[in-house]
Amino acid sequence: MSLHLAMEGAHVTLVDYSEKALENSRLAFQQANCDGTFVLSDIRRLQAPNNQYDLTWNAGVIEHFTFDEKVTILKEMVV
Repeated sequence: MSLHLAMEGAHVTLVDYSEKALENSRLAFQQANCDGTFVLSDIRRLQAPNNQYDLTWNAGVIEHFTFDEKVTILKEMVV
C-alpha cells in the first residue's frame, strides 16, 4: 500500500522495528524508482513531531499490542 501511494506521488514514511523489513521496503521502492523515508523505531515509542503527517495507518500491527499500548499508539498516530 505504501509503495502504491508513493507511485501516485505521495511522500511516504514507513516505520518498523525490523531492519530487515525496512530493507525489503527500501529495495521495493528502489525497484519502482520511488522515494520513501524509512524509520527504524518501535511504534510504542515513536516520537514524531506533531502534525507532521497528513495521514497515518497501519496494517497487521495494532492487534499485536495490549489495550494500553493500542491507546498510546493510536494517540501518537492522531497528533
